[in-house]
Amino acid sequence: MPFAVDTWLLCAVVVLFGYIVLGLGGFGSALVSMPLLALVLPIKMVVPLMLLLDFVGMLVNGIRLRRDMDTHEVRAIAPALLIGMVLGVVALVVLPARALLFALGLLILAYGFYTLKPRPDRKPIARAWSLPAGLFGGLIGGMFGTGGAIFAMYYMARIPDHARMRATMSAVFVISTGTRLVLFLLSGLLLQPDVWLAFLMLVPMVLAGLFIGHRLHGRLSQLQVARLLSLLLLASGASVLAKALT
Repeated sequence: MPFAVDTWLLCAVVVLFGYIVLGLGGFGSALVSMPLLALVLPIKMVVPLMLLLDFVGMLVNGIRLRRDMDTHEVRAIAPALLIGMVLGVVALVVLPARALLFALGLLILAYGFYTLKPRPDRKPIARAWSLPAGLFGGLIGGMFGTGGAIFAMYYMARIPDHARMRATMSAVFVISTGTRLVLFLLSGLLLQPDVWLAFLMLVPMVLAGLFIGHRLHGRLSQLQVARLLSLLLLASGASVLAKALT
């Protein structure tokens, strides 16, 4: 057993809550779970563990929401995303990570505050923005695993229908986490036996959290969902800033 029973119970509650958030808003599971898991588990275990849990969560989400998915939007962003992921792994060694994280945190916070005020007459942005969104989201995802906020920002500005946006975003996250999964396998980070044992113990919490989140999502209005996404962006921006300053 990779950790004590009381530690497992704490981790189970954290993961359950994280995937309730994912089921509600379409992203934010790692944002909620990773900082809390890192308080009780080694970070070298938390990062690959969350990647495995996220891949399962995103895959289940994507399959469940596939009928609302906009395949044209997924195809538009996928090539830039994959290129950005590869560049992110390279940039992790080359670029000043703290400065990049700080700028990213400010950008996400600013957009989160901007979206707090409903703008029903706002026109969707052009699909051409999929190139910088894919590249930058993939870059940040490859470097820090925090690219989800970038994709959420893009799709919030691109797709006004929240059901279609959530489904499309889920498909993009499957591609993103799947790519990171391959990179982690190649790097050896997923070869730790304790990571896989912890994954098997916690994955039921992922499924339970998604079930609860989807049920709660059906009871929320479009305005409430939009407000939830804005709050998740604010929390994500604050988390990124804190990471940059530590």
